[in-house]
Amino acid sequence: MKEREGEREKERERERREEGQKTHLDRSIFQKKKRKKKQDEPNDVIYASMGTLVTISADEYRAFAKGLALLAPTRALWKLSDADLPGTMAVADLDLAENVRALAWVPQNDLLGDGRLAAFVTHGGINSIYEAAYHGVPVAGIPIFGDQPDNVAKAVSFFGVFFSVLPSEGPFPPPPP
Repeated sequence: MKEREGEREKERERERREEGQKTHLDRSIFQKKKRKKKQDEPNDVIYASMGTLVTISADEYRAFAKGLALLAPTRALWKLSDADLPGTMAVADLDLAENVRALAWVPQNDLLGDGRLAAFVTHGGINSIYEAAYHGVPVAGIPIFGDQPDNVAKAVSFFGVFFSVLPSEGPFPPPPP
C-alpha cells in the first residue's frame, strides 16, 4: 500500500513538472490590492488543503469551491492540482472565484507559521493537526476517513481552536463527545 502511495506521489510530482504548474508559494496572495480598501474589508487569507490521499467526488470539489467563494472578500489559498481531482476533471473546470487561488503545492508548515493566516481548512491528517496546533492557527476540520475523525475530535477537545464539520453522510461514525 505504501509503495503504491509513493508511486502515486512520484507520478504527481512528475506531472507538476511537465505541466509547469507553480510549485512554490506565491506571496502575492498576502499583498494588499492596489484598489482602495473598504473599512470593513478583511485582509485575511484562509488556507485549505485536504491532504494528498483524500479523494472526494467532483460534486464535492465544486461545493468546496463554492464555499470558498462565499468567503469573499476574504481570500482563500487552496492546495489543489489537476492530479488531485477525479477522472479528467481539471482545476479550470471548477471556475474558481476571484478570491480563490489554487496552487499545486504549498509549503504548508511555512504558510501556517507565517502569522498572516486567519484559518486553516483541513481533512484532519495528524501532521496537519500538529502543524496548526504548533503555530496556533484556528482550524476547521473536515474529516473524511481513517484516523481523521478522531484526530479532529481530539484537537477540538484539547486545543479549543479547532472545530469539526462532519459530512452529512460518511463511512464513519461521528466522533466521540
